[in-house]
Amino acid sequence: MAVQIQFRRDTAANWTSENPTLAAGELGYETDTGNIKIGDGSTSWTSLGYNGVSSTYVTTQINNLIDSAPGTLDTLNELAASLGDDADFAGTVTTSLAGKAPLNQTIATKNADYTLQASDNGTIIKVDGTVTITVPSSTIPAGGRVDFVNVGSGTVTFAGSGVTISSKDSALTITTQYSAATLISDSTTTALLVGDLG
Repeated sequence: MAVQIQFRRDTAANWTSENPTLAAGELGYETDTGNIKIGDGSTSWTSLGYNGVSSTYVTTQINNLIDSAPGTLDTLNELAASLGDDADFAGTVTTSLAGKAPLNQTIATKNADYTLQASDNGTIIKVDGTVTITVPSSTIPAGGRVDFVNVGSGTVTFAGSGVTISSKDSALTITTQYSAATLISDSTTTALLVGDLG
């Protein structure tokens, strides 16, 4: 004849309100969360730690982390739903990572003098012609970057407007076709220019 063993069980709220002390080695099971505590004979329920991790507990903790983080996702279910909808997911990630350079860079082409905009952060700008790129202060956040490629035969020159641009040998031009440079924002008023400069 099979022997049936049952552990003490109740909802998390009832365990907390009753706050019993489990005997040493005695298991207490929360029926609504799937969590388990093992008694030591002297510690009350609310002071015992959980043993093992249930899927319900993991989901709850992830939801709590998502809720406390910036962005538009509120629960794990919303994250899962977003993953199934590429357009929605892309919009959510774009909103959540506002101000950060995207993993897949947008490419733009400029063939006349141009002043950088905040929306240029993380982009690749192909420059065709003799063009001056003006870098105003407080446009690209610290740690942001913009990549430039000279795709024409003209000269690409960089000029700061309230921004000090530092580069090797103080060179601020891309002179050769298909040469590239990266502007890295160091602060709201300083930037680094690295690459194939002349």
